[in-house]
Amino acid sequence: MERSRPGWLRVLGAHAAVLLVLCAPAARTLAVPPLVPPDRFLEVEGLAAHARELLFLLGYALQPACGERGNRWSAGVGAVGVRGEAAPASRTALLSDVLQKKFGAQPGQGVFVSDQPLTSYGIAGVRAGDIFDVPRSKAPDEDSPPAPAPPPEGSRSKRSLLEQLEALNKRLAALKKFMIERDERIYSADPIRKLTIIRGSAEIPARVRMVRVCDMDLRPVDSANSYAESDNGVVYITAAMLRSLSHVELVAVLSHEAAHVALGLSKDRSKDYRSAKLVFGVLAAIGANAETETRAPKDADLILADRLAMRVAEGLGVEPTVYAESVTKLVAASAGGMAPEYERTRPMNPERADALQRSVQFWTQAQHHCVPRGIDAQQARTVHARARAAWKTPETAFSAVDLRDPVAPETEGNDPPCPD
Repeated sequence: MERSRPGWLRVLGAHAAVLLVLCAPAARTLAVPPLVPPDRFLEVEGLAAHARELLFLLGYALQPACGERGNRWSAGVGAVGVRGEAAPASRTALLSDVLQKKFGAQPGQGVFVSDQPLTSYGIAGVRAGDIFDVPRSKAPDEDSPPAPAPPPEGSRSKRSLLEQLEALNKRLAALKKFMIERDERIYSADPIRKLTIIRGSAEIPARVRMVRVCDMDLRPVDSANSYAESDNGVVYITAAMLRSLSHVELVAVLSHEAAHVALGLSKDRSKDYRSAKLVFGVLAAIGANAETETRAPKDADLILADRLAMRVAEGLGVEPTVYAESVTKLVAASAGGMAPEYERTRPMNPERADALQRSVQFWTQAQHHCVPRGIDAQQARTVHARARAAWKTPETAFSAVDLRDPVAPETEGNDPPCPD
């Protein structure tokens, strides 16, 4: 989110490992994969910089097909906040210390830790190392979320772990709803965010265009295993995978995960796993990823996500043939065994391989995509138009001067529905 929210920052700070004070993600899942140590944060953020940029483009492109998740406002990868009130030796305090030493940012300031030329921030001239003062809210009553109701006295020890997790989920869901509604009120009236960037001794005004996106965030996982996952609006990708992927492969992997989010296929995967774990114990871990506490999707969900991913990836310059080759190669290159790897999180079963091949053949013969279940033909065309505009002409798509959204040409065919 783009404006100061002292109230929600305090609430979210209790649960978030890293605060992005611009475009700050709401906590969406209680799974806790291996966190990146503060002393390696900048290294891993460097690895993840292009992935974050691409996920912003994908969120922008998929927004028309994203249903209830399509009403978030963003300008790209937000700045990381430096907090002065964190407990000594806490993760937040250690991370703030890293940012102060590297960039000179002080408590109450935010710092952009990577370049992102394809996003609204990049188009507005924001660079890695730029600092800004987080403005204080002018309307504290409106800008503070409702305080959560305290649990009945003495009830904490009596409630099961699952009940406590459910209560926390409800609190976070209410916080997220507040943030989205507040941004809608602000940015639907005026989508331009005005910042004063501190760069060395200079103060540089910047006009940043906010755009509606599909609500999703990237969370790097500090793991030696190579995989990608999605749970609700969180896209997980490991540091090992980030190191190994080419640009084209990264587009393919993230397009697939973004499609899971847009189509609602990744909803509550970790919640389902935890519920099963409480009932079945260690047996629930069979076939699951213990690092993210999620299970591999159903075969039908993998196929559905591929079909939308091929459309949006093609808008970003990766044709369906290359998409299919990339995901097939990554599955085949997985180490196998019981460790979470791409072959386990996104398996290439015969049904999926056959569906990929048929989609490629259709594209090769007709230069068209089929329309996957869950979106209509107009949404499909608009997704492709937004992806193409974001990739080819980001200076226009995210301009703070020309606020028009790209429109899908009516001449862009009548794509048939994908076969079930």
